[in-house]
Amino acid sequence: MKLPNLDKIGFKLSLILILILFLALFLIGSLDQFFFFKNFKDYLILHQKEKEEKIIRILKKIYKEDENWGGLEEQIPYFCMMLGTCIKLEDSKGKIVANYCVNRELMKEEFPINEKNSIILPLYFNNKFIAKVYLNSDMHSEPSLKQDIIFQKSIKNSFLFSGLISGILILILSLILSKKFLKPIYELTKATEEIFKGNLNYPIKLKGQDELSNLSFAFNQMREKIKNQEFLRKKLILNLAHELRTPLTTLKGYLKGIEDKVFSLNEELIKSFQEEIERLVNLIEDLQKISYLEKDTLNLKMSLFNLKDLIESIAKNLNFHFKEKNINLNFNLQNIEISLDKNLIAQAIYNILHNAYKYTLPGGEINLSLIEKQNIAQIKIKDNGIGIESKDLAYIFERFYRADQSRSRLTGGTGIGLAIAKEAVLAHKGDIKVNSEFGRGTEFTIILPNFKNS
Repeated sequence: MKLPNLDKIGFKLSLILILILFLALFLIGSLDQFFFFKNFKDYLILHQKEKEEKIIRILKKIYKEDENWGGLEEQIPYFCMMLGTCIKLEDSKGKIVANYCVNRELMKEEFPINEKNSIILPLYFNNKFIAKVYLNSDMHSEPSLKQDIIFQKSIKNSFLFSGLISGILILILSLILSKKFLKPIYELTKATEEIFKGNLNYPIKLKGQDELSNLSFAFNQMREKIKNQEFLRKKLILNLAHELRTPLTTLKGYLKGIEDKVFSLNEELIKSFQEEIERLVNLIEDLQKISYLEKDTLNLKMSLFNLKDLIESIAKNLNFHFKEKNINLNFNLQNIEISLDKNLIAQAIYNILHNAYKYTLPGGEINLSLIEKQNIAQIKIKDNGIGIESKDLAYIFERFYRADQSRSRLTGGTGIGLAIAKEAVLAHKGDIKVNSEFGRGTEFTIILPNFKNS
């Protein structure tokens, strides 16, 4: 099995991260640059407004001294150079009284007077119109001073340099983050390949509480379950072979003895044949039962019956065996009407009660109780027998599983009675729980929903 190349996933993830981060960087840089230059331009316009107001104040001051423009020619070059502008002044009679520009190359005999290249400011003194001031309109467009242009260029270069450095850092960071993000996927892929090869002892060790860590935890649980299922599968084959081999070996031995005239065919031998054949028939029937119970489309034959009466009837059928081992039965049963598949529930109760009988020592006791809480019937079957070791508790409902193989022939049965009981209960949306202490006894609890009112 060839799995997808995760390097491609890493490349795609890195590319997506880079594109997202670069897009974010581009948007942030563009917006920053837009608002910066907008504010800078607003600042220049405001600064220019202050220049205009200063020019008006200076011109008013010059005019105020003699109420004429006599001293203008001497002072205007100074403040034009100081404010960095070109000025033309036209008095109230239309006479040009001043025409000066900082840059001598722009100086002309006739300064063009129009709104396209000039800003016209009216000049009043004591509420009387005294002149028109024409200023070079370049002051209201892009900054004309060399320092302003240099400043704007330096800001643009700073944005470009910051973007370049940020881009490099984003590239490195995205590669590191994508590699770290994909590490659990790499490990999951490696573990999947190991499982495909048959190695079920390859756990994933990831820390954290994120989704990938939860996925890894679920994967480890799945791996353990597969490992257990594989163990049970091998155990099932071994136990099934054991269950089939014993009666067949017995039959083969007797037939060989008859063939070699070691045994003569008599009533006792025929009875032994029948017992071994009956054992094989019971095994096949039990396998058919559990296969039937595991079907997804199991049709339950629901009927209303008294659960207390059913338990007492099953106990009565087994009474001969209990007396044979001098086992004392104690009952604490509520009178409960319940709607379930009576035959399947009877089979489950019988199998668990019979299992308690088999593993309870002579002179022991078995307690049976039945209660109903919140429309849930609860049956408890508790014995003081040999108990079950903790290492075997997780497997007792598996087919053919026996905690002690040495007693399997002595106790009888096919080894799938508890498996049938569990499947019968699960088919009714119920559950079976077991608590046991080795050497002191076992308690089975059957939980059944009452469909009486459904």
